[in-house]
Amino acid sequence: MKAKILTLATRHSTGGAQMNTYLVASKLAERGYNSQACYLFKHGEMEIDSSVPCNIFCMNKASALNVIPSIFRFLVFCIKFKPEVIIGFHPLANIVAVIYKFFNKDVSVLATQRNPAISMSGFTRRIEKFFGSHFYASNICVSNAVKASFSEYPQAYQNKFIVIHNGIDGFDTALESKVFSRSFFSLDTNDFLIGFIGRIHHQKNPLFLVDVAESLRNKNSDQKVNFVFVVAGEGDLESEFRELIKNKNLDEYFNFVGNLSGDLVPHFFNAIDTFILPSLYEGFGRTIVENMFFGNPMILNDLEVTREVAGDLGYFTKLDPDYCVDTILALYDKSCTGDLVLESEKIKARANSFSVSKMIDGYQNQIINVSKQCSED
Repeated sequence: MKAKILTLATRHSTGGAQMNTYLVASKLAERGYNSQACYLFKHGEMEIDSSVPCNIFCMNKASALNVIPSIFRFLVFCIKFKPEVIIGFHPLANIVAVIYKFFNKDVSVLATQRNPAISMSGFTRRIEKFFGSHFYASNICVSNAVKASFSEYPQAYQNKFIVIHNGIDGFDTALESKVFSRSFFSLDTNDFLIGFIGRIHHQKNPLFLVDVAESLRNKNSDQKVNFVFVVAGEGDLESEFRELIKNKNLDEYFNFVGNLSGDLVPHFFNAIDTFILPSLYEGFGRTIVENMFFGNPMILNDLEVTREVAGDLGYFTKLDPDYCVDTILALYDKSCTGDLVLESEKIKARANSFSVSKMIDGYQNQIINVSKQCSED
């Protein structure tokens, strides 16, 4: 048996960091490591395969009353398990991993940065910056764009950086027709569907879609086809989002299909005609890669990270509703003439650049490096 590894996230819920917390632990276990996944708080459900233990230290959402008890239970667990490496998947998780290092100086902390520096709160930023400069064995960024966002941090912090892109495997892309996938969501077979999937949260900028729908209504006066935004996900902005749609009489332009997991996720991407991601910021953009497996055209906010992941295969917008509508109308015309076939094949080919095995190779190399450093010390 190789080294004992713990992966740690702050929240157990649907999300890229949370899913990768379990994925990395399970894939390392397949390579002979004694690995387990840990979560400080339970914020929702997440589909797992039970290949490795999943430890949740508080079955409620984080609050001022349960933060310290949850951290304490994790530290007690570590004292018993005696991990040699802890991999953090959220800023607070990175910090908590270092707190355990105060009890066991031999443990190596591999931090990860999954969002740009601006996404951290001021208090967390100050602690994480200090801990990262002094106690991380390495600091894994999920994209070069994330790495660049820390350019004003101390050099001691930046010296720990390494970029390991997220990986995605296991999507069943050999599905039946779009008609079959649309039946899962009761979607009309004749509509042109623009897919949005993610948390309905400020970061994902879902309210921008209302502006696009308004512009689409104005520019599609001849009603050549019904354009519908298919919204998958839940979040704290959902009530405001729905109310805004209702107030602007745009209900016919939106179809909410709820939070998706399991087989419904590939059916979502198979059902839509184009994908839209108006996020204000992203660390990597997992849904971009998920969509690329299905070859759907992509309308993306013009960010360093969306260009890094999508390459030259996206339609990039500075959050201009009229540009988005012009793109949607052009894509509809191309879909009618079959001009999207070559573009779709190129998009599918790029998806293969982001594999889970390549990602796990990167994590394993970091584990091997810190193990060598410990043995030399």
